[in-house]
Amino acid sequence: MRISFVLQSILILLTACLSKAEERGEFKGKFRFLGNSDSGRSDENRTRADFHRKKRPPSEEQMELLRFLLEASPERLQVIRGTIERVEKMTPEERKSMRARLKRFRENAPAARTKMMKDFHMRQDLLRRYWKTLDPETEAREIKHFHQLPMPERHKYLEKIRKKQKASEGKKAKSKEAVPD
Repeated sequence: MRISFVLQSILILLTACLSKAEERGEFKGKFRFLGNSDSGRSDENRTRADFHRKKRPPSEEQMELLRFLLEASPERLQVIRGTIERVEKMTPEERKSMRARLKRFRENAPAARTKMMKDFHMRQDLLRRYWKTLDPETEAREIKHFHQLPMPERHKYLEKIRKKQKASEGKKAKSKEAVPD
């Protein structure tokens, strides 16, 4: 279930990124079938290509995507929006790295995928528990800082939190032993 959500989110991200790139004009002259504004120029004997072309109805994939978005809860839409925003902010190198990680994930056996997802959820749980121990202002600052870190730095951040958590668990265990029953 979660894997399909990840794949659906990726599909949504890709579709949204393509449409935003098209709106920004990043596809100028590259893909005629998208109906770019550049393809509408008249050059000598050529007629305006877009003028003669009929608008295509939405594809089956677009309709399915729209249905999915309409059925999604507001919370899920917020997660999707956040994911899209993070992907938009990624550098080309980060996108390439993410594509490679997703490819490795898809190529793994189901048992390995399950283990990877379990590890991911454990990391998320660790972060949530840590951030909940902070005051709201510090929590917001830490979350923002974490999301801005590149991947190698995120791993260091997670290790630092693990060490803090182990130290605090050790202190709790010692204090329980010191309290007489």
